[in-house]
Amino acid sequence: MGYRYMLHYGFGHGGNFMMILFVLLFIAILYVLFKSNKNNTLSVAEVTENPLTILKKRYAKGEIDKAEFEEKKKDII
Repeated sequence: MGYRYMLHYGFGHGGNFMMILFVLLFIAILYVLFKSNKNNTLSVAEVTENPLTILKKRYAKGEIDKAEFEEKKKDII
């Protein structure tokens, strides 16, 4: 009686399939959430950089010229 009772109320083979589907869906949602969160976080280096380091990087990239670098360096120090 137990097995027929379970099949009658939907806990048999269909229930097993739905449980597996639910677990896979839950894992997929967690994966997407953690992956998107990883891309939005700042690294420790970005948070702890001081203004002079940022200025040197901008000069190295060519965003500012030597005169502007020296002027801004005097303002920082």
